[in-house]
Amino acid sequence: MHQLRIWSFDPYPITQWVDKTNFKNVGKLFPEITKDMKKYRIETPFLEDIPKTFIFKKHGRNFLVGNDASIIGEFAKHMNINLIPIFLPNMDLEKIFRIISFNNLELSVHSFSMHYLLQSGRSYPVDFERWCIMVPFRNELPKKKLVFKAFDGTTWLAIGLGVVFIAFVLRFIDPPTTTGCLGKNLLKSLSIMMYSSNQVKRIPVPSALKCVLYAFVFCLGFILYSFYTSFLARFCTTLVFRNTIDTVEDLINENLRIMIIDYETSAIRLQANYDEKFFQLLYPMPYYDVVTHRNSFNNNFAYSISESDWIHLDKQQSKLKKPLFRFSKICYGRHFTMFPLQSDSHLKPHLDDFILRVKEGGLDVAWKDQSFGMAITMKYSRMLVDKSTVINPLSLEFFENVFIIWLIGIGLSMIGFVTEVLHKKIVLLRFLFKKK
Repeated sequence: MHQLRIWSFDPYPITQWVDKTNFKNVGKLFPEITKDMKKYRIETPFLEDIPKTFIFKKHGRNFLVGNDASIIGEFAKHMNINLIPIFLPNMDLEKIFRIISFNNLELSVHSFSMHYLLQSGRSYPVDFERWCIMVPFRNELPKKKLVFKAFDGTTWLAIGLGVVFIAFVLRFIDPPTTTGCLGKNLLKSLSIMMYSSNQVKRIPVPSALKCVLYAFVFCLGFILYSFYTSFLARFCTTLVFRNTIDTVEDLINENLRIMIIDYETSAIRLQANYDEKFFQLLYPMPYYDVVTHRNSFNNNFAYSISESDWIHLDKQQSKLKKPLFRFSKICYGRHFTMFPLQSDSHLKPHLDDFILRVKEGGLDVAWKDQSFGMAITMKYSRMLVDKSTVINPLSLEFFENVFIIWLIGIGLSMIGFVTEVLHKKIVLLRFLFKKK
């Protein structure tokens, strides 16, 4: 009310006062909640943040695309907003979020994680993702060690239990005159398991119970053979790596530097309850330096990374026989990902409802896949392929450990044989000496 006249305002596309003194409909005195913002102008800075926000060129035109940009771009179309992205090469995410918190910017096409602890308004959560450390794979395990690695815990357990069981059964099914102590039965059981006869006496016709025992040994040998060959075939047809880096202790032992964005340091220190030696490995760098090293798969460092960014990078190395990096279990929490807004933004109810519908319809998943293809097309990302596809046959080096065990066995057998001969001669000499 001003000078006996009723005034209202129309917020879109620009705020303007409207004289509604002569309006007969009281409901129209106030601006209605509308989904048509009449080309309301919003300028927002952005930077290349693969795969969330980047430029895609098609038919001579530039389109702002990405996991985050697709949501905001479609929201702008839905609300008839004139969204004008402004590329600022010297800008970083922290500066953009700070500008919004000071109410100098309405909306950002970049989402932020809750671990940034920004003092601004927030949209409905876009995602709920982990922040972990991306670590390089260790060197491949040499082929010659696969012969031993195929003996997993299950195989060893079956062998151990089989030896004990056979020795126990032999004590009851052998004739009383041949039944010895448990130690002799264990040796006999080992010889049966290894198909190695150490008997120097005449073997009698086996009884029915012993035939059942040998049938059991046959079945056990078949099972052990299946275990071993299946594991060995699996290891020979894929890459087997050394123990992976999965704990903070592994990182500290490897003395592997962790490259992180400089403004993430304080957030990690607040939320990660790790040893001080872990924080000494942190290597803060500017945003673009971290992204450049990470996207080039520089395996001299580990990297702090969100789960969505890791999925994008992992797709790039999906064609590699030997991956370069893995998503470790060294994490510092799960955080909601949201779009920053002004604390009293008029866009919030509309954006919240739009994001909710996008999540319910699964459009965010489709846009992520689409963003990956666009990033490959624009060469922001690349599919990594193996330079050499030559398959090398197994050499004698693969059987090196077998020959070593064989030679050690021969050596021990010779020592045992010589010891027995010397022992018998000593006993014979003592007997002759006592007889004289």
